[in-house]
Amino acid sequence: MSDKTSPQSVEMKEEKFLVLLFRTIQAIKLHEDGNELVREAVTHLMSAAFEILAESEFSILIMDGGYYVQGRRFRYHRKTGKLIQALLDTFTDRGLYGFTLHPALLHAQPSELLKFLRYLMQSFEAEDPHDWLSQRIAESEFTWVELLDEEAARLQRQDAPDNVLRARDTYQKSIASVKEVTRRLGQGSHTGIWRSKRVVQNMVDLVRDDEALSLGMATIKHYDDYTYVHSVNVAVLSVCLGNRLGLSKSELTRLGICGLFHDLGKVEIDPAIIRKPGQLDADEWEKVRKHPLGSMRQILKLNTNYELKSKVFLSPLEHHLNFDLSGYPKIKSKKRISLFGRILKIADVYDAVTSPRVYRRFYYSPHQVLRMMMKNSGTEFDPLLLKVFIAMLGRFPIGSLLVLDTSELGLVMRHSPLPHIPSTTVVLLDKGDDGSFVRGEVIDLNELDPKTGVARRKVVRSFHPAVCGIQPAEFFLQPE
Repeated sequence: MSDKTSPQSVEMKEEKFLVLLFRTIQAIKLHEDGNELVREAVTHLMSAAFEILAESEFSILIMDGGYYVQGRRFRYHRKTGKLIQALLDTFTDRGLYGFTLHPALLHAQPSELLKFLRYLMQSFEAEDPHDWLSQRIAESEFTWVELLDEEAARLQRQDAPDNVLRARDTYQKSIASVKEVTRRLGQGSHTGIWRSKRVVQNMVDLVRDDEALSLGMATIKHYDDYTYVHSVNVAVLSVCLGNRLGLSKSELTRLGICGLFHDLGKVEIDPAIIRKPGQLDADEWEKVRKHPLGSMRQILKLNTNYELKSKVFLSPLEHHLNFDLSGYPKIKSKKRISLFGRILKIADVYDAVTSPRVYRRFYYSPHQVLRMMMKNSGTEFDPLLLKVFIAMLGRFPIGSLLVLDTSELGLVMRHSPLPHIPSTTVVLLDKGDDGSFVRGEVIDLNELDPKTGVARRKVVRSFHPAVCGIQPAEFFLQPE
């Protein structure tokens, strides 16, 4: 094989292109378009592009902390590592996932490439860099470059991660986005939500692909980060319920944003009150009861378009209002609470009551919480929505810890989506050498004994997994 086509030679050309791309961007930052250093940098970059576009298109993906060139993980050398990593950070911080260059660039002028790179730099200041840059590319009719969103980038990866990795990545990024928005609002700064919108879109895709795994991630409970984890769980549960109701992808995205920001008003409350281990006094309780109004105020401060604000600010205001219009904040209107508000109400209560808190000395199991909620159907909760929610979670919701009549301990992982074919997948838990629980056999709780025709195992009791120090999501994130 000649050096021209050897893998080593190809990788050297790819690395050269990335280094020159970084250096060209740096030159554009410092100088005007007519500057000699800029013209020279663009010329060298065009030459490098010609070398790699001679045979086919060229894709650069930026995700999961690294580059994927032509769909494979790219490993760069120590000498150029700092430059290429700096370029990676630049893209990652702006939520850009990469682009594909097509051979049509071979017939373009250097000025066109310079114009694209200038747009690329300007996009970093936009509320949504991806959408802004996509619009500029379309307006300029740059047929030789295609901007990739996250879904398109993942499809091009040769080692695309499975749903477990997607779930972990989406959940972590969701928490990070809520923290960042909350921190900036708490400091009195303005902040956009394009990154939060992106993670919610990923959340919606995951829910549509694997509802059970999404519900499993919503079992994560963490006292230290309760407000943030709770917000993400409410978003996940709301999107799952909305998906069961047949909402469109755009509607699910808006619903997820509402869930993510439903408690944003708590930035207006003294953190000592939020974290108080004992009972709140009357004055403290009155301040807490005002947080739905605060959520509406904070959402209106966000740097995003008016249309999106108008569609997401109402339901966070309503999430502590009951189906019969009792609850808080007190309203004079007798108009029915919005669909999103009724969904958030159910998701918020379910996650809050199933979450261990420092002031609560006992744990309600998910099964117990659903029974409690059923008692308030028609008064606190929309009866039809609650019925769908309970059907979605199952008699023993995903993440429930079960004691079986065989003396085995099991964790509910998923339910059959087909009501006429009942099936509940349970992972049995074994005690490890250090006393912790490890993943054991995976069984179907509905499996019948062929001799007797009755279920091989019966549920004796259900517990909250925190009783045994178990974080259910840890088992969902393990390979089956």
